[in-house]
This record gives sequence, structure tokens and C-alpha cells, in this order.
Amino acid sequence: MDMVPLEKKELKELLNKCCMTHDAMWFYNCLQECGIEKTNKINRAAVKAMAAVEIKRLKKAVGVDNLETFGVSFGTSSKSPWQPSRATL
Repeated sequence: MDMVPLEKKELKELLNKCCMTHDAMWFYNCLQECGIEKTNKINRAAVKAMAAVEIKRLKKAVGVDNLETFGVSFGTSSKSPWQPSRATL
């Protein structure tokens, strides 16, 4: 079978689907092993940790130092990176 090069959009969609499948399989297997209560606790902790990385990536991608939405500011602060500070209006 000959390899077919993927267009950028196709590669992006494939990687996105692979990431979503990994997330779903992780949750399902954690659920089977630990039950819903522990799985939700672990998942919430993972989301909090992941948010700090994603905020930094988003800020870099759009070229801003501070992101604000719905009255919450995600800028540089002394708080932990996943804990948003209140925006000043």
C-alpha cells in the first residue's frame, strides 16, 4: 500500500480525533478500575492542571499577555496558574 500525504486540515482532524479517543479511553478505563467518584476526582484534577498549559498556549498563539472573558482574567498573577483572578472592569 502506498502512503498518501495528508493535507494540513486532514492531519489536524486526525490528531484531534486521536486526542479525543485517548481522552475517552482514559476516562472509560479509569471508570472501570476506580469507579465514577474517583474517576471524576482524578479528571477534575487533570483539567485544572491542563488548563494552565492551555492558557499559556492560547495566549502565545494569539499574541496577548492577558486573556479576559466573562469577567475573569487569565493573566500573570501570584495565584496558582489554574486559578483565575477577577478582572477589573
